[in-house]
Amino acid sequence: MRVLHFSVNEQNIKKSGDFSGIVKGSKGYLKAEFSFGSEWSRRKAAASFFTQGKEYAVPIIRNRCIVPDDVTDADYFRVQVVGLEKGQITKTNKVLVRQEG
Repeated sequence: MRVLHFSVNEQNIKKSGDFSGIVKGSKGYLKAEFSFGSEWSRRKAAASFFTQGKEYAVPIIRNRCIVPDDVTDADYFRVQVVGLEKGQITKTNKVLVRQEG
């Protein structure tokens, strides 16, 4: 298993750490881990993964989620976090993750 690290502050998501050498086509292998700023402490959050015009949403539990197999065959995918608190929806920007192979 490989863990991709992201930091989330307000409406900004950034990659953290090493994102080199991610090989496309892996299934059930990639996980995402998120470090959240304090403003996210009460929000329920989900990660949305985008590729080839489609969106795949996955709940974030204990700051982690699996990267859906549906996005691992493309040359790249994008990640966004969506939060919900008391009826208010907050979205981050999208960050690009490239895959080799």
